[in-house]
Formats: sequence, C-alpha cells, structure tokens
Amino acid sequence: MNEAPREMPEAQRSAFHAARNAAIPARPLASWALAMAMGGVFLALVGATGSYRYALDSRLALWLGLCAVAGIIAIVVETALVGAGLRSRNPILWWGALALALGVAMIPVIFLVNATGQSSPIGNIGEFARNSIAISAALTALRLAIGRLLAPGPVTEPAPKPAPAPTSTREPIAAPRPAREAMPQSPVASATPPEARAPAILERLPLALQAAEVKALNSEGHYVQVYTSLGRHMLLMRLGDAIALTSGIDGLQVHRSWWVSRDAVIDTRTASGKLELQIEPETWVPVSRSYRAAWRAES
Repeated sequence: MNEAPREMPEAQRSAFHAARNAAIPARPLASWALAMAMGGVFLALVGATGSYRYALDSRLALWLGLCAVAGIIAIVVETALVGAGLRSRNPILWWGALALALGVAMIPVIFLVNATGQSSPIGNIGEFARNSIAISAALTALRLAIGRLLAPGPVTEPAPKPAPAPTSTREPIAAPRPAREAMPQSPVASATPPEARAPAILERLPLALQAAEVKALNSEGHYVQVYTSLGRHMLLMRLGDAIALTSGIDGLQVHRSWWVSRDAVIDTRTASGKLELQIEPETWVPVSRSYRAAWRAES
C-alpha cells in the first residue's frame, strides 16, 4: 500500500520512454492508407521514374494504382513480420526491414506494369529493383511518421492524494465503567474481513470502466489493450507492468503478449494443435507451448 505512489510514477516514466523509442507506431491500416495516398499524388505530380512524359491524369491513375497495390502488400508484410516476432525495437532497423521487404515484393508488380508497354522489360529488372526499393523506403518512412502522429497520447495519472493530517482535538475521557457492565466484543464483528481493494490496473482506466471486471491484457507494440466486462481501453505501458497491477485477480500469462483472467474464459478449443481460450464471442487468446503446462496445471 505504501509503495504504490512510488510504483505508479515509475511505470509512467517507463511508458513515456518506450513511447519515444517506439519502433512500430500504432494504427497501421490508417497510416499505410494515408502514406500511399500522399505518396501516389506526389509521385504523379513530379513525374517520377520518367512518367512525366504522360498526361497528369494518366500519371495519377498509374501512381495511385501502384500505391494502392503497394499498400495492400505493405499491410500483409508488416502483419507477417510482427506475427513472426521479427519486429525490432530499433526504429531504424524496423524501417529498413519494412522498406526492403516491401521493395522486393513490389518488383514483380512493377515488372508486370512495364511489360504492358514493352516487349522485353527483363533487361530493365535491375532498374526496376532500385526504383522499387527507393520508393518503398520513402513510403515506409512516411507511414512510420504518420503512425506516430496518429498514436494515442500518453495516459495521465492523477496525483496521489496526500494523507490527511492528524487532528489535535482530544475527546473527553469517559468515566470507567464498572466491571459488571463491560461487554465482550462480538465475535461476528471481529471476524468481519476488511473490504477487498480493487486491482490497481482499474485506476488506470477511464471512470466508465473502473467498475468493470478485467478479463485480459494484450500487448500491442508498446501499448497494452485492456479487455474488461464493459469494454476495452489502450494503455501506454509494458505488459509486465500491467500484469503487476492485476494483483487480486485470479489469472496468469498464457502467451508472451497475453494475460488472461480465469473467470473470463468461456470456452477452449484446439486448432491445428494449438490451444486457444475464448474470452469474448469473437476473441480467442492463443496459449503458447511454454505456458500451456502452467495453464493446465492450475485449471
């Protein structure tokens, strides 16, 4: 209890530090869509890679179409890299990995587009590769910058309330009762347990969710999605820090990016040899092999 005021600022400082160095800004779908739209218009206006020979409407159709295809491929590539655990905490390395993967994936698309106007574009495959990687690098940098701008701001914590100062008033001393009037303490009253304190993580949520039951925590980059019985909320903090605030809830970590309350599990299933827990009608939580034994042992 006395250490809580020190732990909360420390967790908040680590969350702010993680946000400043985040390698994967939030909202990838919106970020890629805006980046590709802005990039397509810019490339058409400047007539990139020799397209200035065509009319502006033709350039817009060409580059916006290519960027739309690139955006779809980019979302698939980023999702695959994140799902495979290949994301890097270094933003430069993450930008390079995304740009290279997208540039290589777009080479066949550029080849096919040029093949419609040339009889033998294979001789220019090296030039296509250079242009694809260079443009992909610029579009990826734009996507990451937009992602940072769209990311939700940090959650502000209320300042801890100071303890009330002791009063100096004295109560009048009552006359001692005779021994025969002394009443024994009621065993029922003495056995009444103190009121259970709500988990500390509820204090980080909006007021509308502070009366809810916490069902699960999911790490998404440098944020944690808190699943409750009344809705969800994103917190800017590490999963380990969020789990430390769930004291009093019967739950455990079942995956490197998931913590689940036992009372929230409504069903289980095994898909392709992988155990999954259902916490909502459309939400299934994976249980990794390293945590499967602990889950079954305590279930």
